[in-house]
Amino acid sequence: MATFNHGYEVADFYDSSLVFQAPNVAASTTTDNSEVLTIQALEGLYPFWAIINWSAIGGTVDGSNYWSFKVEASTVANFGSNVIELTPDAIVPATAGGLTLQLSGPHIRSIREAAGITDAVQYLRVTATETGTTAGDLTWNAHVSLTQI
Repeated sequence: MATFNHGYEVADFYDSSLVFQAPNVAASTTTDNSEVLTIQALEGLYPFWAIINWSAIGGTVDGSNYWSFKVEASTVANFGSNVIELTPDAIVPATAGGLTLQLSGPHIRSIREAAGITDAVQYLRVTATETGTTAGDLTWNAHVSLTQI
């Protein structure tokens, strides 16, 4: 698990402590959760971006066979409870591409409060989920950026 305290550094950099899923890892064949990032004082950070990239998918991608991504946060590192979805499912097309999702601490706090969770969240992850059976394997990577790309 990577830890990053944004209070000490606000430069634009690609740092391993901000990587959800490293480039060139084995393809996902079922639901795949990224590395969990610990970001201290997450709810005070804004704006920031989750950057997700993927390679072309070799299988049949259609309305009932596809992959999707979502960003989640939790108050616990293992995501066993108090999990909130920060983004709706983003459906991945068959072609290679990328997705940039803007997030902010105040928005995360409002989602958490609406869910009735009293503890602040500090853990983030990206989840890739396959729907159907013929979409094929997914190769992807993701990281957090502190400046707009």
